[in-house]
Formats: sequence, structure tokens, C-alpha cells
Amino acid sequence: MKKDQIYGIGAALVDTEVVVSDAFLQKKGIEKGVMTLVDESRQAELIQAFTADKHHLMKKSGGSACNTVIAAANFGANTVFSGKVAADAVDTNGAGDMFAGAFLYAVTAGRDLKWAAELANESDARVVGQFGPRFDAIEFDSIRQKLGI
Repeated sequence: MKKDQIYGIGAALVDTEVVVSDAFLQKKGIEKGVMTLVDESRQAELIQAFTADKHHLMKKSGGSACNTVIAAANFGANTVFSGKVAADAVDTNGAGDMFAGAFLYAVTAGRDLKWAAELANESDARVVGQFGPRFDAIEFDSIRQKLGI
């Protein structure tokens, strides 16, 4: 049985790559040579413009953890990636602490890495969806119930 060598944990993102002209960039107010994060309405506007101009959209998994795991897998490592999808951030204060605390709890409680990552992702996604870095007892109970703790 193969043993995993690398377990990546990070945001499950999708990168969209499109080849366009400098004129298109200027017309749409996009700076050349930089990564740009956009909200849903701007994304929809740009995708419509790409489609209308018959540009080819190439979508790939993204995020540094995911891309690292993919690269290692392509070189032959046994890898696993765990990511949380669609956690819209309201306040990122305490997100890293919540993730680390949940992950460390799971590992010290004897859980496997996959389960630890699931708990950490669930906890992190919830804490960034509220103001402030701490949960109340009801939120902790909700996570415990969802994951059977």
C-alpha cells in the first residue's frame, strides 16, 4: 500500500487564464503582468467580454498549496490535497490561529491527517465568516455535531 508523502492544506481556488491583447487590457482597465482578484460582478463582466470576443478561457486548480501538491505529484510523490470551497471572508482576524488550534487538537486526539484537515478547514471557514476571532459555545457545538466529536 502506498503511503502519502505530502498532505497539502489550503484554499480550493480556480485560476482562469485567458490570452488577450494589450488593447483589451486597456479597454477593461486591467493592469498587465499582475494577478488580480475580482468580485463576482467583475468576474461575470470579464467572462462575458472574453466570450463575446471569442477568447479561450483555461481554468485550472489554483492556490499555492494546491499548486505545490500538483507539482510534487507530477514529480512522482504520493500526495493529498484538502481545501475548503467558498468560504467568503468577513474578518480574517484569528483565521490562522483557529486553523492551527483545530488541526493540532485533531492530531493530538489521535485523528488521521485527513480528518484533522477537515476539522481545521471547517473551523477556519466559519471563523472568517464572522466578525472577531473567537466562536461562542453554540458555534463550537455546531462543529462538534457536524464532525461527530
